[in-house]
Amino acid sequence: MREPPYIVWNKKQSISMPISNEQHHAIVAAFNSLYLFIRQRWDLYALAPIHKLIETNVGFNLKADEDF
Repeated sequence: MREPPYIVWNKKQSISMPISNEQHHAIVAAFNSLYLFIRQRWDLYALAPIHKLIETNVGFNLKADEDF
């Protein structure tokens, strides 16, 4: 049986800036991947790339939101 995502994205979470919505959706997807990998007991070294992806996406989103 497939496990449901940790965080479910839906259109109710959207805001008036489409680019931010795409970024937020990508961040949620990355967190869901991290959650899945942890549940599968991946070691910390294997989790490093997804951690870096989350860190980069969140930083980019915060910077983009400053410009609006």
